[in-house]
Amino acid sequence: MADELKGDDTVVLAKMDGTANEVDNEEFATSGFPTLFWVAGDTKKVVKYEGGREKADILAYIKEHATKTYVAGHEEL
Repeated sequence: MADELKGDDTVVLAKMDGTANEVDNEEFATSGFPTLFWVAGDTKKVVKYEGGREKADILAYIKEHATKTYVAGHEEL
């Protein structure tokens, strides 16, 4: 998936092992793995991704929600 988003500086893909890292933020609460989250740039709003798990589904979600104004000023996770 990273290959399809290469060069798009509005999207940062991050992977974290929830069993090896403590997360104090309730917005990132998980009940199973894998759990995917979308974090919106300036607002830092956290949305639990509930869409399909196929590559095409996730890419479509990213392309729908990632715009320069929506994710401007992101910080790497």
